[in-house]
Amino acid sequence: MVPSRTLSPDNNIIEYQLPEGIKIKEAISNKNIEHKNEIVGTYSIDTNGKITFVYNKDYATKNANGSEITADLSFSASVDSSNIPDGGKIPISFSDELEVDVNVEKSEVGDLTVYKQEERNNFSDGYIVYRINVNSTAGTSSEVKLTDVITNSGLDITSLSDFTIEPNNNNITPTWNGKSGFGVTLPKLDANSSYTITYRVNYDKTKVPLNGVSINNKITGESTASKGTKLEHSYNVKTDVKPNDTITKKATTYDPDNNIVSWEIKINGSKSNLNGWTLQDTLNGVKYEGTVHVEPAIDGKNEITLPYTWNGDDRNTYTITYTTTADKLLGNNSVVNKAELTKGNESVSPGDSHAGWTEPYNPLSKDATNITPNADDTLATIDWKVTINASQGPIPAGWTFKDELWDGQWFTGKQLKEIKAAINKALSDAGLNLSYTMEANLQKGTDGVGDKVDENQIKDDGKI
Repeated sequence: MVPSRTLSPDNNIIEYQLPEGIKIKEAISNKNIEHKNEIVGTYSIDTNGKITFVYNKDYATKNANGSEITADLSFSASVDSSNIPDGGKIPISFSDELEVDVNVEKSEVGDLTVYKQEERNNFSDGYIVYRINVNSTAGTSSEVKLTDVITNSGLDITSLSDFTIEPNNNNITPTWNGKSGFGVTLPKLDANSSYTITYRVNYDKTKVPLNGVSINNKITGESTASKGTKLEHSYNVKTDVKPNDTITKKATTYDPDNNIVSWEIKINGSKSNLNGWTLQDTLNGVKYEGTVHVEPAIDGKNEITLPYTWNGDDRNTYTITYTTTADKLLGNNSVVNKAELTKGNESVSPGDSHAGWTEPYNPLSKDATNITPNADDTLATIDWKVTINASQGPIPAGWTFKDELWDGQWFTGKQLKEIKAAINKALSDAGLNLSYTMEANLQKGTDGVGDKVDENQIKDDGKI
């Protein structure tokens, strides 16, 4: 309402300034001021918060003659920044007699995240150091409560210690929950602020089984947002604790003249309980079964037979030594040896160990021993010698011997029969009774091309 005699035909404009706490994001121009479906005038609001009312000349004249102007207008605005608290009021004065209270309703703000990681895992000294990060981008409205819970399977935790927090202006200390975690309350977080916490889990490494254990750790943070809504965030981390010196295996010497390899196995440097574990060894893919030397003695004996199983509590560290022949595998330049400790479905192994020589083992050789041309020098007969020497290592089942001719060479049917006779003689001379099959393909110039045929159907002069 505009009181009477406020306006005149020459002074039909009224301006008001909104308080500084209200920021106008978008200007409003020439919006109608209405009263009982009649347009009284227009109003505009600029981004600086100034409201300008422009009344029609006839209404300004009526007001100058003593009539009040009654009209309605409405607008919305966002409060981007203000010192006025949520639920407070902003007074807007339109005249000495008119003041409107605008209710302030702020959006809720606040966030909280926690993160945890394994910073150090020192099995040699039996401890784990964890780092916890507590962060907030928008801040929290109340203290931050942290709860840390440790669960594990088989890890004998002896204590929790060395709690640190940055920044720590209030000399904050945690409440330890025995050996299974802690609780601590931190001051509320401002926007873009954080806490960093570290602490240490100490454990008895001698009670860690050979295959290791896992420790699960969960950190949970709780606080409230600006309007009291609960903020909560959790993070889980899993840490594997494994002995770092459970079993090692190496070849200590290789004697090529006598084809002998000396091996050394060391087990249980972590002094775990060997009860129920079996030590076994595989040589070139075949399980090794034999007597080996062990230090210190087991039950008064320095000789045990592999595979060997411990049937009682034993936390000793052992060194096992023995020798084997250096049997070679086709295509390899070393003897492959693998030691492992097994218990049920569990297995611990350092991987393959090798002892070897410079060149890969190849027992096969082939040489042309003679070349005899025919009378007109248009053809030649070549004598070949193939040697299979398995004296340095066995040839396991499953290997195939294949001989192919290139560069225009071929066998005659007669030569193929001679080859079969030579193979039979070589096997007999080696003391072997082996069965084998031969495959022959007909070549161009005979009854077919590339067709497999029975050797008994091949003519002596046929090309193979």
